[in-house]
Amino acid sequence: MVVFWGQGYEGASLTDLTSAMGITNTSMYAAFSNKEELLCEALERYAEGPAAYAAMALEQPTALPVATPFLAGSVGACTRPARPAGCLGVQGSPDAGRTVRDALAAWRDEGRARLLDRFRRAVREGDLPGMSIRGCSPGTA
Repeated sequence: MVVFWGQGYEGASLTDLTSAMGITNTSMYAAFSNKEELLCEALERYAEGPAAYAAMALEQPTALPVATPFLAGSVGACTRPARPAGCLGVQGSPDAGRTVRDALAAWRDEGRARLLDRFRRAVREGDLPGMSIRGCSPGTA
């Protein structure tokens, strides 16, 4: 996860990845089939680890306790001194091929959709009165 996060998909060599995991190339291919599958596994680990703040924030009962830890968690995860800067879902894609860029975009889109759905719910419940969220006004939510 940290190798992809810090070096991007294309920048992460098999040697870098296998060294970080303490395994051989053969073991890596046996466990993950290919580098793309390993990246998908790294994204899952990222979502459960450094980006776990997102899922926890979305469970909060009202919009403010969703937004506050979501934003604070995002800043914390992207600026922690012992970790690479930025978000793995963004850092991994600039130099990647189309398949990887599409997988990372889908991962980011899913997170954005979950946050948008949560705020749409807040509009429907009157927690964000008078707010309009991307075509989701209180009367149409």
